[in-house]
Amino acid sequence: MSQNATLRNEALESSGAPVSGYRWVIATGFVLSNWFLILPSLSFGILLPAIRDSFPLSDTQAGWLSSSARIGSVILTFLSVVFFTRLNPLKLFTSTLLLGTAFTFMMASAVNFWLFAIARCAFGASFSARTPSRPLLGQQWFPLKEIPILQGFTIGLTGIAEFFTLAATPIILSATGSWRTTLFIYGGYGALVFFLWLFFGKERITPDYLEKAKAPKGLSLGGVWRHKELWLVGIGGFAASFGWWAFSTFWPTYVQDAHDIHLKRSGLLFGVLSLSQVPASLVMGVLVTRMRDRRPVFIACGLGMTGALIGMALVTQTWALVLLAIGGGLSWCFMPIMFSMPYEVPGIDLNSVSAGSALLTILLTLGGITGPIVAGAISDHTGSLFIALIASACAPIAFCFLILPVRPFRRAG
Repeated sequence: MSQNATLRNEALESSGAPVSGYRWVIATGFVLSNWFLILPSLSFGILLPAIRDSFPLSDTQAGWLSSSARIGSVILTFLSVVFFTRLNPLKLFTSTLLLGTAFTFMMASAVNFWLFAIARCAFGASFSARTPSRPLLGQQWFPLKEIPILQGFTIGLTGIAEFFTLAATPIILSATGSWRTTLFIYGGYGALVFFLWLFFGKERITPDYLEKAKAPKGLSLGGVWRHKELWLVGIGGFAASFGWWAFSTFWPTYVQDAHDIHLKRSGLLFGVLSLSQVPASLVMGVLVTRMRDRRPVFIACGLGMTGALIGMALVTQTWALVLLAIGGGLSWCFMPIMFSMPYEVPGIDLNSVSAGSALLTILLTLGGITGPIVAGAISDHTGSLFIALIASACAPIAFCFLILPVRPFRRAG
């Protein structure tokens, strides 16, 4: 084969079409839709004191309310893989953005705990309904070798939305004087993202892509879920998400009550943790393509995250909290590796990639559900948010025990 022919073959996407620069428009659309998930979800911890002025909540109820978005997410993630994989991925993606916008407005209008919880649950479900469409659209536009880069791009830039949410929510809340108005503003952003996908979202349906979609499944849904490496990495993600969401829900309240640190300051500090994920994920998305053994990365992330969270519960100096937040954010660099693994299973078909991605999403989401609930229950039982936060901070160290047996994946192709 000539050198030119080799270069042409290397320039083919997973769909069998030549590489197109428009793939980065689609990738940007993924980022914007991820940002819409973050704004109503992550702002809850900052808005919690104001929400309690509207309807009283115990810490346990607050934990359940925080987790309600992820409860809806984890339920529909499984159902979407079973029932939605045959739907048009672009139409599914766009319609769920519209539903998410409507449910955000419902949250802003809720008059009691139950209506708020139902709206948040439905909002999370609308995001997870997109689970099958993201891998399918990604494989239409991106070559396999660029999948880790795509994951690093979409996951890493999500840290910008997390920083904005944590830093800007107190400012918007102070300016408007209403947590409801804050959520209405975030719902307006969701409407904007919906219209952008409506006008700029495109598919690439090639003969090769259709052939792969019709091919016999190399891995069934059950087979993917039984895959040892995916389970172990997913459980590690569960532990990391457990600690992070527990802190995002209760740490602002804890430092305000215990150390008189204002919400604007705590929001900025926790936002630094999210912002530092951006370079970490972008760099790791490139480096992962050159790694044979990824286990040391997971172990280092578990240790770094646990140390950072424990430190944030103990210290009060701003400079120390900034350094700890940076360290905690860098420890999330494992995400591009984790979400690239389903694509690398030898012989995997299109729908099984969606199933593998769903497994990881479910485990990560379950961690986000149980973290605030368990932390709230510990706080109510012991009367101490500090004890609840320390217990939650120890969860990510599970990476050190669960990832050790993982063998490096054989790179597909």
